[in-house]
Amino acid sequence: MEGREFARYWRAALEDPPGREPIYKAVAEKFSVRSALYPGCGMDAVPSLAIPYVVYLDNGPFAPRYFQDRERLLKAISKRKHYDGPCSLEFYEVDYNDPPPDMPQFDLLLSQYAGPVSQAMKRFLKPGGILMVAEGPEDARLAAQSPDLELVGTVCRWPDGVQIDPQLLPPQFVQLEDGFKVPIERNFCFRKI
Repeated sequence: MEGREFARYWRAALEDPPGREPIYKAVAEKFSVRSALYPGCGMDAVPSLAIPYVVYLDNGPFAPRYFQDRERLLKAISKRKHYDGPCSLEFYEVDYNDPPPDMPQFDLLLSQYAGPVSQAMKRFLKPGGILMVAEGPEDARLAAQSPDLELVGTVCRWPDGVQIDPQLLPPQFVQLEDGFKVPIERNFCFRKI
């Protein structure tokens, strides 16, 4: 991937409204996350800004090219990361339903609009580990119904920061100057029991 193309995708991942960097940072701090698994990551390497070791899985057409430029990606992450020590990341061009057989268990499993990640991948979540699932997809409902997962927080990205509430919060809205209301992005955190 050429430098300009990489820079455009990196900037888009950082600025993607409402921006996930503060969400990943807040969840990593709140739950002491040092490792994460991100199936269906697309071209989103932003979790590596908050988490020292992340394994990314995706078999889509663009992610392999993006993650192939490892040197440029690590350099971009090193400039903005929120932790001491080196950044370690791995990328596998695989469908998350057929992951590498020797995968370890992780502190955090990310499910961000990639389908029923929790059901296919929770075996790679450490006991006591956190599944963070975006509100919109079916996976949030599946996680809420799973007997081996318990809700431990709702993550809301407000215009002035991130709030992690220990309970289920109803949908929240922000009113713009023109009177238009927009929903606040929510993610749900579940602990593996």
